[in-house]
Amino acid sequence: MKLPSFSRIILPILAVLGMGFATSIVVQSKPDRSPQIANVLPPKTPETQSGTGSVAGSGLVEPSSELVDIGTALPGVIEAVSVTAGAQVAAGAALFRIDTRDAIAALLQDKAQQVSAAAAVSYRLGIADFLSVLDAQRTLNNTRQTNEISIANQAKTAVRLYIALGGLEI
Repeated sequence: MKLPSFSRIILPILAVLGMGFATSIVVQSKPDRSPQIANVLPPKTPETQSGTGSVAGSGLVEPSSELVDIGTALPGVIEAVSVTAGAQVAAGAALFRIDTRDAIAALLQDKAQQVSAAAAVSYRLGIADFLSVLDAQRTLNNTRQTNEISIANQAKTAVRLYIALGGLEI
């Protein structure tokens, strides 16, 4: 008597059982989103708003989802946080400020590269002397060096933080 083929019978059965198990885990892990009864009475409508069709309310407004995506056009390290937990925030209000040193360093390096290229072109056209080309190249190299030192310092700081948090034993 021939045994059932593993790939034709047993493997599909295991796949169906795995899918059923995964589905049950997902269903059980959903957060409870049923409305909860408030432990305080709702506020009364002020006399000035009665009959106007407006609604008065106070309390905490939470999003319907678990996560709220907050983004910015520039990547970077957060320099300062402008709000606290539980604070009311107006639409469009700044929540945090990003450290702009990296962006400023990149802009300065680009500007120095443009000045260096313009000095080289001016020298080739006979408008400027070679000393101005060397000066522009020196400025560009100093800017690049400062930028590289800043990147190295950031890496050292990240390693120190990682070690301080217990992520690496030396």
